[in-house]
Amino acid sequence: MFFVDIFKYLDRTYDVPHPCLALVVDVLHNEYGLITGDLDTGSYIGPLRQRAELALELLQQRCVEVSPSNRKAGDIVLFDVAGYPAHVGILINVNDVMHVPHEDNRPCIERLVSPYIKARVLGYYRCKI
Repeated sequence: MFFVDIFKYLDRTYDVPHPCLALVVDVLHNEYGLITGDLDTGSYIGPLRQRAELALELLQQRCVEVSPSNRKAGDIVLFDVAGYPAHVGILINVNDVMHVPHEDNRPCIERLVSPYIKARVLGYYRCKI
């Protein structure tokens, strides 16, 4: 069973160019013990396309896609941003996702049933452990 002490992440600030990806890498490292240091989440400020490439690299190398009906806490959620798969978050349960909005560097929790969030979900991915 996956458990995340969400409060230790909600109190953090991810002051890097890709805060959503930094949060997911942080959770994967701390909760799963996965080595994620080779994923560069903050050394450059790039356009949306580059952010999408980083998110896809993480998912392709370390995760497998799962169906929406099979999602569970700990799975990574991939979101569409302006036509690119460029935003990620992590499920804290089947209905709530923790992510870092682009307009802020602090994690928040949002409901997947929110029309805005639900419309942007592209897929769910589970880490290969």
